[in-house]
Amino acid sequence: MKRIIQVGIILVIGFILVYGGIVIYGNFFALNTAPYSMPDSDKASYSITVKNTGNTLLSSDVEQIGNIIVLDGYWELVGQKFKYRDDKLVLDRVVFGPVTVRARP
Repeated sequence: MKRIIQVGIILVIGFILVYGGIVIYGNFFALNTAPYSMPDSDKASYSITVKNTGNTLLSSDVEQIGNIIVLDGYWELVGQKFKYRDDKLVLDRVVFGPVTVRARP
């Protein structure tokens, strides 16, 4: 009986050490999983969501002509960062499906 208690204590101590190591690794050494930083709303005053691709784009120059939305310069989420593209992007609702344009606060 004494031997079983000793083995149980060793297992509990081992579990605590392994768990503590995982917690320390996860908090201090793991990859940064913090949310991405968005550009200020004065740089990108509109949020554009494309349902079929799942993309969210940010822009301050949005023009809508019928079913076509034109962005003249836009921010795109690449990995964990927003990257600015100084191009025109034409989104046709017939091709891309529902496209939602919302003003950012």
